[in-house]
Amino acid sequence: MPTTTTDPPIDHVTLPDGTRLAWRQLGAGPAVLLVHGWPTSSHLWRNVMMPIGERHRVLALDLPGFASSTKPATGRFGFERFEQALTRFLDHLGIERVALAGHDLGGPVVVHWALRHPDRVTRLALLNTLLYPEFSPAVVEFVT
Repeated sequence: MPTTTTDPPIDHVTLPDGTRLAWRQLGAGPAVLLVHGWPTSSHLWRNVMMPIGERHRVLALDLPGFASSTKPATGRFGFERFEQALTRFLDHLGIERVALAGHDLGGPVVVHWALRHPDRVTRLALLNTLLYPEFSPAVVEFVT
């Protein structure tokens, strides 16, 4: 399968709370959303986007506060904020159902989203991540 070492171009969308999200996209077909970990960005997915994009619409998002996405002006980071960002991003693009892949911190983010939107998830892939039935206060403090 061919790969690329060049990132697909960045596009932006501004959410109702003023957060500007950066994202990349390739291909057409069923949607696949790639969510990076900490402290990376959508750039992490540059070598897998082209092969996935051969049969799917593949999107890689910079989470709020990372890389080319802005940090929300108010409030703390947390799973609820990331959930809102993913939901509003997908809604903006008109994507009803999506396959999710999460790496590192992106793993718990996509699992959180999937548990709250199970009817919208077609597949779930987790890469090099940790999941717990409940997060310790230290993990919650780190994420938020």
